[in-house]
Amino acid sequence: MITGYYVAAFEHSAIYITRDDARVGNPQQSLWIGGPKEGYDVKYPRKGFISVVGTLKYKSGEGAGHMGIWLGEIVDVEFLRIHK
Repeated sequence: MITGYYVAAFEHSAIYITRDDARVGNPQQSLWIGGPKEGYDVKYPRKGFISVVGTLKYKSGEGAGHMGIWLGEIVDVEFLRIHK
């Protein structure tokens, strides 16, 4: 499980350590968030603080997400909680 500030936009789906990192789009302080695991119904917000459960995918020297900008990604999302 990871908690952070999530942003969804055109070709963008990432969770950031802080809202400020999200505001400036700092990929070094974030992970790409992939789609839900097959058979799971997960609702993604446009933005806000969330907790997400999935599988961390990381390979040293390779990027992740759109255009390989992110260091890693969370795939097969099983749970997503929006914090108010």
